[in-house]
This record gives sequence, structure tokens and C-alpha cells, in this order.
Amino acid sequence: MIPIKRANLDISKEFNEKIWVYFETNLKARTRKEYYNVVAHFTKCVGHDPYNLSLEDTKKFYEDLIKKINSEKLSYSTAVMRYSVMRSICDFIENYRINHGEEYTNYFREFSLPEQDKTIKEEDLPSLKEVDLVLNKCLECNDYKAFTIFSLCLKLGLTNTEVCHLAFENVLLVDDKHLAISLTSSGNSSRKITRILELDKDLSEILDKYIKNYEITAGPLFYNNRGNQIKMRDTERLLLKYIDMINTEGSEALKASQKDNTKPVKTKEKTNSKLVIKPFTMQSLRHIAMIMLLKGNVSKENVAKFGGITTKWMNRYERIVNKNDVDTNGEMSILSIKTGY
Repeated sequence: MIPIKRANLDISKEFNEKIWVYFETNLKARTRKEYYNVVAHFTKCVGHDPYNLSLEDTKKFYEDLIKKINSEKLSYSTAVMRYSVMRSICDFIENYRINHGEEYTNYFREFSLPEQDKTIKEEDLPSLKEVDLVLNKCLECNDYKAFTIFSLCLKLGLTNTEVCHLAFENVLLVDDKHLAISLTSSGNSSRKITRILELDKDLSEILDKYIKNYEITAGPLFYNNRGNQIKMRDTERLLLKYIDMINTEGSEALKASQKDNTKPVKTKEKTNSKLVIKPFTMQSLRHIAMIMLLKGNVSKENVAKFGGITTKWMNRYERIVNKNDVDTNGEMSILSIKTGY
């Protein structure tokens, strides 16, 4: 057992003798020390160890982690580790106390740290015109499911995980022209609402039409071709499918024009090599949504709240907006994408 040092005197005898003495048996020596140090951090933060846990204690520890991430006093990975450790330990305490006829709730299951966005590379972001080509191709192929998925990510800045986990129960009615969706934390039995996003008129119409056309009345909103809830790899493949389709058609049209020794006709659907779409990801659609909000002078605090992330991750978006070298000004023929929404 980890020796009780002076710094850890606030960790109770109950915790050490009823919980830790059993919990530590499945941990390696180094891991035991790391886990016990996390308990010490929690104890220092809230004033007592997790043998007794309230919702207020959990919120205080959670907000302390967020604050340290934002002030760069704690790395994101370390914060995730600490939160995961506390959730595991409190699961153990909950089982122990319930088995001994006592009440205990692990409130750590009701929260989750905001997702960390990967580094954004300007050259990896598509223009709105390129995204418009993809959306048009979805409709041309009568794939309203793909069209709806891409539209939600593009206009609401949803992560791939969030759009895949959407269920009919997440769709809310605001009024006769507007819908909203509630987003919940995942990975626990008591899913907690993290934020509610209201849809504008055109996106509300898109989602409403999808639900009616696919007769969704309960459960997951989106299914893959195997009839299971859609997965992140499914949506990425779906996006790449339409990008490849556009690129193939463009390449074939260009070859045909060269064979006929005629110049490519300059129409709305240009086919010269400059318009071949470089592959992009579902995350790129989320990035565009965030950038458009910042271009509309929405505060980074509000954009962070909208996207379900901490303000620390807004710096990468601000850098791109300030450089003014990303083409997000193109008009879209299907969706109305405006700065600041």
C-alpha cells in the first residue's frame, strides 16, 4: 500500500482501509503512485477524498481541470487521465458502498471533458465551393442521408463522434419552423446533456425531411448499409466516396476535351485540373463552421461553447482567420453559410 505522507493526511482512513487497499491490488507499482496522486489532487481541490462524493465536488474538480487546461497549467492528456482515474475509483467506491447497503453516486459519469481538436492545417481545408460540389453530388445521387450528415457538421460544427451518436430523442421542436438538437456526453449510462444547438430554417427543413423520408421514430438517426448505427469510419468513407466521384468525373471530362482538341467549356461545373478536390475529412467540415463563426466576430468564448471545446483550442482557429488565406467566401447553391450564422 502507498505510504501515507504528510501531504496526503486529508485522505481519510476510511478511503485507505476500505477502498484503496483493495483497489490498488490490480495496479502496477508506478500506476498505484499515479492514481494515488490523482486522489490527492482531488482531495486538495475539494477538501476531502472521494469516499464521500457530491455533485458539487465533481463540478468543482471538473471546472478546476478546465481552468488549468485553459491557462496551460495542465496538458489536455493529463487532465483526461486525471478525470478517467477519478471516474474509475468512484465506480469502485460506488460498488463497494452499495454492496454494503450504503448510498453512493458516481457523478463523474455525468460529465466528460470537451474534445480536443487536432491541429488545423490551412491547406487541408476545402473551400465552400468544393463542399458545395460534394453536397450537390449527394443530392444528384439521391443520397439524402449523406447530404444531411454533411450539412449538420458544416453548419453546427459537430464532431464526427457527435453526428454518429445522434438519436431521434436528441431532436427537439423549437417552433413550427425550427428544430434543435441536444448533444450528450457519451461513454456512461446516465448520458448528460452538454449543450443544445438551435437549427436555422434551412437546416431544420433538411433534418425534418430526412426524418420523414427515412421514417425515423426512435433510436439512432443514421444507420450504415449493414443496418447498424453509423460509425465514424462509415461517414469518412461516405465523404471520400463523393470526393472521388467528383474527381473521377472531372478527370474524365478533362481527358475528353483534350482528346477532341477543344478547350474546356467554362460553365458552372468547371472540369479543369485546378478544380479537382483534394480529399478532406469530416473534421474539416467542423473546422469551417468554427472559422465562419469567428469571421462573423462571434467571441471565441461563445464559439468554444458552441463547439463544445475549451477556449484554449480556439487559438488555432483565430490564427487561420487572422491570416485571411482560407477561401470561405464562396457562395453555396444549397446551404446558406454566413459568418456568425
